[in-house]
Amino acid sequence: MPLDYSQRTDSELVQLAQQRGAKDNRAFNELFHRYEDYVYRQCYRSFGNAQDAEDMTQEIFFKAYRGLPGFAGRSSFKTWVFEITLNSCRNEIRRRSRRPVSAEQDIEEMEDHSLLPKQNLALMHGDQDQVESVLQQLKESERQALLLKDMQGLRYDEVAAEQNILLSAAKMRVMRARLAFRKIYLQSQAVEDEQ
Repeated sequence: MPLDYSQRTDSELVQLAQQRGAKDNRAFNELFHRYEDYVYRQCYRSFGNAQDAEDMTQEIFFKAYRGLPGFAGRSSFKTWVFEITLNSCRNEIRRRSRRPVSAEQDIEEMEDHSLLPKQNLALMHGDQDQVESVLQQLKESERQALLLKDMQGLRYDEVAAEQNILLSAAKMRVMRARLAFRKIYLQSQAVEDEQ
């Protein structure tokens, strides 16, 4: 009689997955299905868009699959996967913040890579006060465009309407605001690192 994996506990599934390895992925697949939504929601909170959340979810479960032979069970599988999720999201956000953005980048490309929602922006950059400080250093029109687009989630046409400007001008203003934010933030980080 075949095993009913859906009736097994997480620790039983982990044991089965560790014993059978690549020969039989059904135990790990059950763990994946149990926690896929949980991990996806955590990733979505970190990145603010579905595609990045889906990609990161796949990467996290790949890391979990590769790391399963070394999983000693000192914590629950859920806790272990959550730790992998937090570390992976944090590392990806850090990696992205270090990637240089050139002014020549296509506006349409920038359009799909908005800053994260305000609470995640604070997490990404550590200190809410520092984020607020950087925002205050932007030109008023750019700060408003950035807040409307990246923190309130408005579309470019809505930003244009709010600011009473053309759509192309709204895209350009948001792009300039993002670049200015990044530049000011990185400069403030460099000053902190020197202290």
